[in-house]
Amino acid sequence: MEHDDVESMIAACRDAGDTRLDLPGFGLTELPDAIGDLTQLTELHLGLNELTGLPDTIGRLTNLVELTVDENRLTQLPESIGELRHLTRLRLDRNRLATVPDSIGQLGRLVELNLGSNRLTAIPTTIGRLGDLEELLLGDNQLTSLPDQVGDLSSLTSLYLTRNELTELPASLGRLDRLTTLFVDHNRLTSLPVELAMTGLSYATVGTPVVRLGVLQLGAADSNRLPTDLLAAATTGDDLDELWRHLRRHGPGDGVEAPT
Repeated sequence: MEHDDVESMIAACRDAGDTRLDLPGFGLTELPDAIGDLTQLTELHLGLNELTGLPDTIGRLTNLVELTVDENRLTQLPESIGELRHLTRLRLDRNRLATVPDSIGQLGRLVELNLGSNRLTAIPTTIGRLGDLEELLLGDNQLTSLPDQVGDLSSLTSLYLTRNELTELPASLGRLDRLTTLFVDHNRLTSLPVELAMTGLSYATVGTPVVRLGVLQLGAADSNRLPTDLLAAATTGDDLDELWRHLRRHGPGDGVEAPT
């Protein structure tokens, strides 16, 4: 799609007062600065294009609730993205992002943040300010560690970290009282923080070499917490099978898959 065509679509959207703009799969290589004129937008969908960046004017779209820019070629994000303080869903997966601006921490209403399948080696400590965040997707990156501030995500229920370069997880994860789903398989973990026993985990994939369970799925109700003493054994690698035997004896029964 030609630049002038995109400008025309933006103008038409502005004049009509539309609150949603869909531009997926148009082969866009850049987004005109005029996108910032669409201050009435609540949804903007830009997936399946060839964008390498977003204009600073994106920060004018202060009514946006949902922004989707998945499957593009983004290498960076403007600091102005932090001005989108009504965002509840931000999907930036399958791009080429190596960093995320500190201003991401200003998006206090985010419920879902998808940064999967990028080139991230770290995430900013400001992520801990996202108090409403329920789902954080960071799989398929190059993360070697997580900031302790991840433990401040008090609303987090799902954390996806599959296929990174993590060698350890912060003990602060134990503060995530609402965490029910954790994916950490295909990393370089040699231990798990015993503090995970304090969470409400009901579904987790760990994988080798930490635990020889392809899927560890705990029941709901009062027994849905990992036994602290057994988790401690598993974290040191001394008796991984004991954890498995405990789950076989005490539940959750059919919910647990055999070791891999």
